[in-house]
Amino acid sequence: MAHNKTRDLLYARGKRLTVPVRVAQGIVIGLKMDGMTNEQIALEAAISMGTVSDIARGYRLAASQSPMRVHVNTVHRLSKVRPPKVPERPRGGALPAVGSLRRIDALCLQGYPLKWIFHRITGHTGGYDTFMHRRRTEYKATREATLRTYQELSVKSPDDFGIPAASQSRAITYARKRGAAAGHCWDDATWNDADAIPEWTGRCGTTDGYQIHRREQDLFWKWTTRDRTKGTWVVGCEPCRKAHSEAKHS
Repeated sequence: MAHNKTRDLLYARGKRLTVPVRVAQGIVIGLKMDGMTNEQIALEAAISMGTVSDIARGYRLAASQSPMRVHVNTVHRLSKVRPPKVPERPRGGALPAVGSLRRIDALCLQGYPLKWIFHRITGHTGGYDTFMHRRRTEYKATREATLRTYQELSVKSPDDFGIPAASQSRAITYARKRGAAAGHCWDDATWNDADAIPEWTGRCGTTDGYQIHRREQDLFWKWTTRDRTKGTWVVGCEPCRKAHSEAKHS
């Protein structure tokens, strides 16, 4: 009844119940820039995730990119959505992030997608790429959250969380090309030690380690160009390959 009254009132004023998509698109894009995902926006606005995707895109795929209009109620719901408050950064100096980066890499090597892991740690996905590629320090709260996430996920499987096999495969390939090491390669004394090398064989960094890799046919990714546009799979981790090369040319 209320809906009909609103419709009749708008029609009497010469207005429609729908508006151009750009009205809602600006709201959705603003929320996404604040770090919210389509799923979060849809949940808060009580609309479908497909509708959020269509609004962000500006058209419906099923409609062959024809001009899209959005119901005024949808715009009203979107206008009430507020991004989650970012927790204040704790006071104090920053800590080296090497241990957290290694734990995240180890989880990727298990098949957990990087973006999914970062969301588990921080509650959002904004800035995950910057953290992995440029961040060298972190706050204590971030280190503790990463440790808790690693302890929870490392003893489980991505299958337990319904992560598709294709996503797991991509995560593993990504991690291997980053030079990620499995969790068993580190211990409490080496996780946060920037100078420590991953211990794959128990003899890594020596010619014995290279021979073990060779016997087990352990393949690792090696970039063949400085700009990291090309690479190839080789036998042995980098410390073992280096030790083997030095022994061969000595």
